Order: sequence, then structure tokens, then C-alpha cells
Amino acid sequence: MGPHADAQLPLQRDETRLETITSIYTDLVFYKRSMEEEEIVKGSTLRAGKEMEHWEYNCLDVVSAYWSIEELEKELIEENMMSVYHELFAELIGPIFKMNITGVPVDTPRLPKVRSDMKAEIQPKQKAINDAVGYEVNVNSNPQVHKALFETLEMIPYRSKAGKITADAKALDKLAYKYQSEVPTLIKEVREDKSFMSIFTEENIEDGHFRCNYSLSTTKTGRLSSRKTFGGKGRNLQNVKRGPTRSFFIARDGDLMVGGDQRQAEARIVAYYSKDENYIRVVESGRIHLDVGARLYNEPNFSKDDPRYADVVKHLTHGIDYGMGPWMFAREANIPFAEAKRHQEKFHEMFPGIKSIYYKYVEDCIRRNRTLYNVFGRRQIFFGRIGDTVFKAGYAFIPQSSSGDINKFALKKVCKHYPVLLEGHDGIIISVPKKEIKYGIEALREAYDVPFKIWDIERRIPVEISVGKNWNEMEEVNA
Repeated sequence: MGPHADAQLPLQRDETRLETITSIYTDLVFYKRSMEEEEIVKGSTLRAGKEMEHWEYNCLDVVSAYWSIEELEKELIEENMMSVYHELFAELIGPIFKMNITGVPVDTPRLPKVRSDMKAEIQPKQKAINDAVGYEVNVNSNPQVHKALFETLEMIPYRSKAGKITADAKALDKLAYKYQSEVPTLIKEVREDKSFMSIFTEENIEDGHFRCNYSLSTTKTGRLSSRKTFGGKGRNLQNVKRGPTRSFFIARDGDLMVGGDQRQAEARIVAYYSKDENYIRVVESGRIHLDVGARLYNEPNFSKDDPRYADVVKHLTHGIDYGMGPWMFAREANIPFAEAKRHQEKFHEMFPGIKSIYYKYVEDCIRRNRTLYNVFGRRQIFFGRIGDTVFKAGYAFIPQSSSGDINKFALKKVCKHYPVLLEGHDGIIISVPKKEIKYGIEALREAYDVPFKIWDIERRIPVEISVGKNWNEMEEVNA
């Protein structure tokens, strides 16, 4: 028996299109595409003179979907998964649909000022890029970025798995570290800033609300994802950076935003699996980064004001939980490889249970049957070649999926009392009338009271509650 509950969820497939499901669960002959005049034609395409084929295709879609549902239901029942499937998927369809329909209120009168502030942030970064290169560069033009980096600045490019030269976010991070140049980082930041500018376009605001499409089925860990709506409006709201951008999102009229964030949930889950009492004490203290920094540098008064707090210690603690190697850590923290390796070795000396118990548990499960379960029984099967890449995915799966499922339980509970405005993997924000703030806080605390067991010990993740008039100006409360 593992350290988790016995309940299980169905396999999270990488490929969940209807044609794949149909091939597994029905005996229907493949009908999705056909070859006509050496051109692949989708069966759903309506063409003159081919109307009957079109309607036959639609009928087969209905038959295959219903047939597959019947077979999947049998599988859920046979593997004793139906109740958990309902708890962590089916019961969330309604609340998520409502969030997608209603959206988040926005401060539309501030729209011109927010646009102006964003442009003011971009201008000095764009100027620094232009000055370094010697001419103006459109960061959203791959040819221009490639020319600036690989011809003008003579950097050696990285290539994608397909062998093509790339200047995506990961490649830019590597180039910035390798050449100790701010240009790749600035290009990445300006791209992100311009992407966030799309939030503040009038076509994305409808009836004073900004909408996105939260999805239950597009991540391997089971966490909710966020993206543009089916109508092409909105954007991902789970990666809106901290700062003025968030001040644009507000509560409903007469309400305040009340947010709940799991307190270092993923680190706590790794600590509980590791059975490392020192690490458990550190994460439960609520001062994990300060304590790690103090031990790492042998400085008892290590503080958040120390630049190494954010630049090194945070990257170290988060990375270790997921098996981040020294090269990646060195790039993230922008420190020499030898220093990164030394810090990681010292971390494992301080908290040996992470490697000797948690890592080993994950690796043993994957080697045995390629399967892992999180604290609520969510199942993930790993199909890749067994090795470091798969193991690292396993280290990340358990804490990320467990934290995501806690958020789902909390969302289901609190949406019965107050509208949910935003979801962010390990936190949610609700809209509460000003005269009911005390009750809203209590409702959110109760919603996050989600017990689970690891190694037969019942655990809970504490929650931080914050209140504010907008997403950017929320302050933690102790009540």
C-alpha cells in the first residue's frame, strides 16, 4: 500500500480526442478523415454534393460518443472509481461553467490609465533592447529576434526537438544565462508585457466583465487550466503577473475580494512524503525560505530583504521538490554551476529524506508499474522511457495534483455561498458583500479544511486569507 487513499481516478490520457477514444472503446470503422484527390478531408467538412456524407459523419459522432460513454462507465465501476470521478470532475462542471459564463468584474473607467501604465513599463525595456542591438527590434517577429540575437549579437542559437532554431522562453532563459546578457531576458519580458496588454483591449471586455475558459481536462496533473474563450476572447488568467495589471480586476458592486491561498502546499506534501522531521518542521513553520536561507548561508538573521532570498533560496526549495538539476537551478538563480551544485548538495544533506524516501518512493512506483497516485487517489500513468525525465515528472505530479485537487474541493464548497471569481491552481478568490466579510472569511477557511492521509497520518494544508478591493491590493488577515 502507498501513502495515499485507495480511491482512484481514471487514466489521464495525453490524447483524448473522440477519434482516439472511439478506436479504443468501440468497433466502429475509422470515419474521421478521408483521402480525396490526394488531399486529406475532414469528415465534418460540408461540401456541395456531399451533404449525405456530412450527415452520416455527424450521426457516427453521436453513436461513437454514446457507445464510448457506456464503455467508460463500465470501466469506472469495475475499477471502483466512479465516486471519485464524480467528486473531482463531474461535480465541478456546473461551478466551472458558471465561472466561465459570469467572468470577473473589471474597473473599466481605469482602462486608459492601465494601458498607459503598461506602455510605460514596456518602453524602457524596448529601448534597452534597441540600444544593445543598434536598431529597433519587433520582439514578436521571430525573424527579427533571430537576426538580433544570432547575427548582430552573434549568440549561438538553441534548437527545438525538430531541429529548428528557436527563441522561445526557455531558449531565451538559456541564452541570458550563457552570455550573461540582459537582452534575451528583456525580449522575453516585453513579449509577456505585450501579451498582457491584450487584457486591456475593449473587445475583451463584455458588460464590464473579463471572461476566460477554465477547463477540467487539459492538464496531466488534473489542475484546472485557463485560456481564451471559445469565441477567441479573454486569455489565461492563471498567469497574470503581480502588480498594476491585477488592480484592473475587482469584486462585484458593493463587494470585496476575499482570497484563499494554500500555504506552501506543494512543499508540505513533499515533506510529509519524505518523513524528514527536520523538513516537516521547516515547512510547517511558515518560514521555509527564511529557514533554508539561514542554514544554507549559516546566517541566523537571514531575511527577505536579502537578494538571495528570491534569487537563490526560493528557486532552490521549489526546484528540489521536483528534482531540478544543478544546470537548471543555475540558470533559474543566475549563479555559477559549481555554486548551484554545492547549494543542492547542502540542501540534501540538511533534509536527506527528500532523496532517500520521497524520490525513492516515486521511482519505485514508476519502475514497478509506471503508475503514481496522489493523496486523493488521482492516477497518472507514465508512458515515456523510464529515466530522469519521467522520474522528475513523477516528483512533480504528486504535490501539484494534490494541491490542485484541494483547490477543487474548496471551490465546490464555497461556490454554494459566494461567487468564485478566479482560480489559480492553489488558491481561489470570491466576491463577498462588505457587510458579510467575516462570514466570507469563515466560509473560505471551512472550504479549505480538506483532510488527507500520507503514510496513514492525517494532514491538512493551512490557508492564508486576504481581503481587498481589487486583485492587486489584497492584504492578509488573521481573523
